[in-house]
Amino acid sequence: MKHPVRYAALTMLALGGVGLVLRRLLYSMALDEKNLLSLGHPLETILWVLTAATAVAVVVFCFRMDKNLTLRSGGGLEQAVGHLMMGLGMVLTLIWNLPKMEGGLGFVWEVLGKLAPVMLAAAGIASSRGKQPHFLLHLPTCLFLMVHMVNQYRTWSAEPQPQAYVFALLGCVGLTLFAYYCTAFDVAMGNSRMYVGAGLASLYLCTVNLARTEYPLLYLGGIAWVAADLWSAAFLPQPPEPERTAQDDPA
Repeated sequence: MKHPVRYAALTMLALGGVGLVLRRLLYSMALDEKNLLSLGHPLETILWVLTAATAVAVVVFCFRMDKNLTLRSGGGLEQAVGHLMMGLGMVLTLIWNLPKMEGGLGFVWEVLGKLAPVMLAAAGIASSRGKQPHFLLHLPTCLFLMVHMVNQYRTWSAEPQPQAYVFALLGCVGLTLFAYYCTAFDVAMGNSRMYVGAGLASLYLCTVNLARTEYPLLYLGGIAWVAADLWSAAFLPQPPEPERTAQDDPA
């Protein structure tokens, strides 16, 4: 167990795969005459129990981590590939769904959808070389995901059942938080527990969401990005703060 985060990430992918199968079966076997899910179906109960157990496991794992660790890029080609996959997912999502976006918010979504993949690719190349990316390289991805959630609010709010959109919403929240903590680490202000927690939760939620989503490439790209980052991440003790001396004391 030299790399517990790696094993945790693989476990989340496996649990997400189970959840994906359950959700596919649910929507193929438990629809009523109105094309809505039958309430109280055993498969739905199993899926929610699995999701709750996964959430507890993520919280326990993160709180067992040393809170005094900081993230350092472990380098490696997988980080560049993961960033590029997320960028590709954003580009293809933009191309295929741009006609649906209207108004000023749709314009912002388009601009960020063009800018974020380029910046994210640059961040991935820097990380793969063991360098800390500039914080502006991860920030556009965080903003794109936030705008995407706001854009999707009208669609999600019109759904009569939360099951139809809850994994899409939570998966996007997880990816947004992951991008936020990547940005925070770029300026040496990140939280290792929150970074890992957001990443692990994203892996599970995005995988389950693949069973029923309008944006599969965005979530597939997110899975590749998070998995690659967690696989290659190196957590090191934070350097001690320099001791104050009499000369440093303004009094």
